[in-house]
Amino acid sequence: MDKILIRVSQNTDGDIFRLDPRVKKLISDARHYQANIVDKLFIAYDNIPHEKALYNEIYQQIVTLLTGLSIEKIQTLGTIQFIDSVDERILFEKERINA
Repeated sequence: MDKILIRVSQNTDGDIFRLDPRVKKLISDARHYQANIVDKLFIAYDNIPHEKALYNEIYQQIVTLLTGLSIEKIQTLGTIQFIDSVDERILFEKERINA
């Protein structure tokens, strides 16, 4: 797997994060990951922050919560992309997760 794609649905009070179905299936099918995948994650905010700044601060937590994987295992999976669910625009991209 060369990318972890995370679909983002942006709302007025926060964002809903979901693993791309193909990524979810690959992680689920790979028994050696022993992952506890979360279907979706909602993060609410009082003030809508600049998305790139927010994602840069919390992307590790989002990815680990959605995949159920440790940071060490996530590091082996490749680039992380947060993609807008509506227009497929890349909202945030990180080449590798920082340990």
